[in-house]
Amino acid sequence: MQKMGFKNNYDPSILLTLVLWISLTCGTALTSQAEVMQPASLEVIGVRNLATTHPTLTGRNINLALIELAPSREDELAVYGFVPNLYHTALTSGQIRNLQYPFDPNDLFEPSYHASMIGGILWGNDPNAHDSPLGDFHYRGIAPEATVDIYSAKWFIKNRILRPYQGSLNADVVNISWGSNLNSLLTLFWQSKFDALAIRENCLVVAAAGNGNQQTGVIDKPASGYNVLSVGATGSLGEYPKSLNYIRPPLPSQSSFGPTDDGRCKPDMIAPGMTLGPNTQDESGYSHDSQSIAYSSYATPHVTGVAALLIDAARQSRQENADDPRVIKALLLNGANKLIGWHKGMCGPYDDEDVPLDYQQGAGMVDAVKSHRQLMAGQYDWDNFDTNLQSNRQLEGWDFNHVKYDGNDPNSERTYYFSKPLQAGTNFTATLCWYHRYNSNIIHTPQRLNFLGLELWSLDDQGSLLERLDYSTSIIDNLQHIYYHCQKTSQVALVVFGADFNQGPGDGVIYALAFSAEQKNWPGDLMAGDFNANGIVGPSDILQFLDTWWRYRDGGIEGVLQHLPEDMNLDGRLDETDWAILQSQWQQQSPWKE
Repeated sequence: MQKMGFKNNYDPSILLTLVLWISLTCGTALTSQAEVMQPASLEVIGVRNLATTHPTLTGRNINLALIELAPSREDELAVYGFVPNLYHTALTSGQIRNLQYPFDPNDLFEPSYHASMIGGILWGNDPNAHDSPLGDFHYRGIAPEATVDIYSAKWFIKNRILRPYQGSLNADVVNISWGSNLNSLLTLFWQSKFDALAIRENCLVVAAAGNGNQQTGVIDKPASGYNVLSVGATGSLGEYPKSLNYIRPPLPSQSSFGPTDDGRCKPDMIAPGMTLGPNTQDESGYSHDSQSIAYSSYATPHVTGVAALLIDAARQSRQENADDPRVIKALLLNGANKLIGWHKGMCGPYDDEDVPLDYQQGAGMVDAVKSHRQLMAGQYDWDNFDTNLQSNRQLEGWDFNHVKYDGNDPNSERTYYFSKPLQAGTNFTATLCWYHRYNSNIIHTPQRLNFLGLELWSLDDQGSLLERLDYSTSIIDNLQHIYYHCQKTSQVALVVFGADFNQGPGDGVIYALAFSAEQKNWPGDLMAGDFNANGIVGPSDILQFLDTWWRYRDGGIEGVLQHLPEDMNLDGRLDETDWAILQSQWQQQSPWKE
């Protein structure tokens, strides 16, 4: 990597002063006549669409915290760093409020490729960008007017994690695009403190799940935390520049899969990990991975940025409690698209009710438009409570509420009735989130995990609960998730309930709930039968199916931790049904191949 001439005694405060002066004198250019927008990954997750329909959502009301690792001088090849290339045209207009770091002559204070890519996704803005072979384009990040604090991870862990009462972050969303898979006592110690940070600061902490190692159950810390939103990376299809536009489900070699060490569901969701961003070699160039490899480091700011837009929308619309981190997390997960192969828990014909998410995709890929629509549908209307189904409550929205654990208390469960029936062919999604709390001591020991359950019921003609259609009752996760395909039109109700586990009648828990009914779910750009992802269903895919069938012909695949792509109907078996689906796609070609 070409050096920018930063010396050992370089003081980043000089750069901060320059950036602040440019921001105040030049302002933030947000419009351009350029027809092409980059990074294209933002089109995939709905950000461009949302920016067109709601142009005031720019992150102006949002404070972001970017925590970055600074490599040692001894590691000359390290790509992690603390300072983005703030000289770059796309980054100079950022509203940088603070640079926090411990001065160490052994640290590299030169621009970091890693931090620059993340900065571009979050707040980048360059109306007159150019790069070969893309030509001219407008480079614009998700929240170009957000206020940003940039922290060295070393400084942050010392002053905000190990010494949590040194000061407040004053951040709405924290982005952590690094992690550790160590299980040392020290790592577990600061892991719990990151988890407690989300509650203490009442902010959404978003962290990278890890870049995969062909294994399951290896989620990086702090992303494995209960209260941390963990992000995995979608794979890409084709060669650059097509790989910027087309996505597939995560690959185990590029994105870490769950469950966690203690069996919980992670990642929480996924986002594009192959993207375009400002480089560190000059003031106007752009970089991408030459092999179109996806990284959870770059998937994470996609979710951070969408979270910022949702909080911005909540505050502009003046919806009380809508900007609470638990509400934002529930909306993000509930609006996600299930890519091909999504299935809760183990292989089998049914979802695992005690496993709320898919171990590869979490709730699915972030979708800014769907989450925003659920936010703007508004909070559930409890004032017009009517079990006779004559209220104006719709099958889309959110709630911020609480339940108690005393079965004799009317608040021990909440039943959500809707005024319109759930239509056949509709996918109904509901997500329930709450905090796992920690004791306020030096090591932040965890308290007993509160349990909440989520059920979907059909109703009879009098509005009484009739048949339980679906449910999510994990006892180890602090979220529940339902994804139900309705085959018969019926009135439905959601039920949120708690179990006391001897916690006492006075105890309860605050939760956030998001829910929606969708006619369609976008499964991504990969055809189910294109097992080798070469863009066409051909002889090699047939051979791969037969080889997998032969290996599992005796015992089947039901109960296998990760789903095999050859199980095309996700029923836990390789049989004639899968073979028929594969034959129906013979010689079909994916759009990205054209």
